[in-house]
Amino acid sequence: MTTQPAEDTRVAVVVDPAQGGPGLLGNTIATIAIGLGAAAPQLGGPQLVDRAGYAVQPSATVPVPVLQADPDVLRELLARALQGDQGRIVVAFPGFARSMHDFPAYQLEFARRDLATEDLHGVGLAGPRKWVASLTGSLRLLR
Repeated sequence: MTTQPAEDTRVAVVVDPAQGGPGLLGNTIATIAIGLGAAAPQLGGPQLVDRAGYAVQPSATVPVPVLQADPDVLRELLARALQGDQGRIVVAFPGFARSMHDFPAYQLEFARRDLATEDLHGVGLAGPRKWVASLTGSLRLLR
């Protein structure tokens, strides 16, 4: 993702609310958020230091709405997002990832799969405001 002013960048995490309980849903959201942050560290901003001198990383420089969609909508969203230009970040959380806890094994398995046919638990997007809005504008907030 090219560095864009914060006002030109939008982020969204879209998940299937029926994938499991709150723990699984939270894990999906957290994993997608880490992927977005790894691809675009500027989404986290510079370290913050409080009056006492304690330093922490900020949570985000832009809002991160968590939206909901059923599996068919998630697959369609991913297909549309992957047609985009450079400078757009797409993070997918396929269902088979849930049972994998070794990243090298996940990389090998991922290469054997076709995301267009996979059960998706979530998708993360970061990029130009208009692009993210065009993909997520009709989706509801996760409740």
